Amino acid sequence: MNYALNKEAIAKSVLNGQGFPAFSPIQMNAYGGNKAADIYPYDLKKFAAEMEKLGWKKGKDGIYERNGQKFSFTIQVRDYEEERVDIAKVIANELKKAGVDMQIVLVTKFDWKAGYNGFLAGFAAEFDPDGVYKDFVTGASDNTMAYSNPKVDELLKKGRATEDPAQRKAIYAQFEEAYAERPGHLLFAYLNGNYVSIAGLEGLDATRVLGHHAVGVMWNIEDWTLNR
Repeated sequence: MNYALNKEAIAKSVLNGQGFPAFSPIQMNAYGGNKAADIYPYDLKKFAAEMEKLGWKKGKDGIYERNGQKFSFTIQVRDYEEERVDIAKVIANELKKAGVDMQIVLVTKFDWKAGYNGFLAGFAAEFDPDGVYKDFVTGASDNTMAYSNPKVDELLKKGRATEDPAQRKAIYAQFEEAYAERPGHLLFAYLNGNYVSIAGLEGLDATRVLGHHAVGVMWNIEDWTLNR
């Protein structure tokens, strides 16, 4: 489905340009951003060809079918996150054009234990790439989707046990490629973090982020000065 989404156009419209397409869960990390993992251009012909290889054919309603079952699924979106509800609606329209029926279910909170077809949520760009270990290693604590990829397991365990920065960067570059070949998420976009300060505040540095939703911008507060 990565081929079926024009991520660039969606980011420019729904996000009003305050974001850019995502291709890796550690794309914005100092150890990530391997361009070789960016392997899914927007290409509906490629999407259609891949679907045909898998035995899917479009029905009269334009939705793909296989063995009497439509390519239809639900995703949960938290009802109070208006911007994500809007993003989900646009993605659903894009996928429908490609022949996929994605239904949106509004929920107050995600119930991981009850199981799910899918969900739309936002996650922070981890300060250290080891932060994704819990999401993608087989049986890890936050791996609610039961994602399992032996190569990813090997590389994330290796990255966790390696200290040398150059070696870690090489390991996580391999992880990005292995994950791209068998992704667990359909990554959509990274959102810009915008900071506002009072006049006269100098020294604020947003190049380093220490937590979720871009918190941690005060990491170098000892370098700040306030001139009024």
